[in-house]
Amino acid sequence: MDTKIYIVCEQGKTLDNFHRSSAAKDGYKTMCKDCKLVADRKYRDDPRYREKRLERKRQYTKNHREESNASKRAWYDREPWRKTHKSIMSRCYHKDHWYSNRGIQNSLTPDDLKMLWFRDKAHDMEKPSIDRIDSNKDYTIDNCRYIEMRDNKPWRNNS
Repeated sequence: MDTKIYIVCEQGKTLDNFHRSSAAKDGYKTMCKDCKLVADRKYRDDPRYREKRLERKRQYTKNHREESNASKRAWYDREPWRKTHKSIMSRCYHKDHWYSNRGIQNSLTPDDLKMLWFRDKAHDMEKPSIDRIDSNKDYTIDNCRYIEMRDNKPWRNNS
């Protein structure tokens, strides 16, 4: 197998120890994978780099907020049970929510919610809502169903 010598660590290494590069003459990066890992870790641990990275992320989020929101909306429109899963997780595991204070747990996965979505024909509902049949029990397949929002909140004014 072909070898290459990296000038920093001065070791002859096989080519599978180098990342590929279409720009390089021999098709491989000049820095071996081990040295690249060390260099990247050192760079990432630098507080100045961390602040730059966070600032770039804030700027990107600010400039692409509408695009990102549209993408999320489209995803939730295609797979609405995932939004239900996110809401359940937020209710159960957010430290200040009263569900988590009561010890309500979630054992439903997005795939379980998808099965419930089609079993209960939530796609035909005007505004589907997940309902725990016994409100003192956890979120489980046997204890959950999709019903209309107006039926799930009987204490609300339905006008």
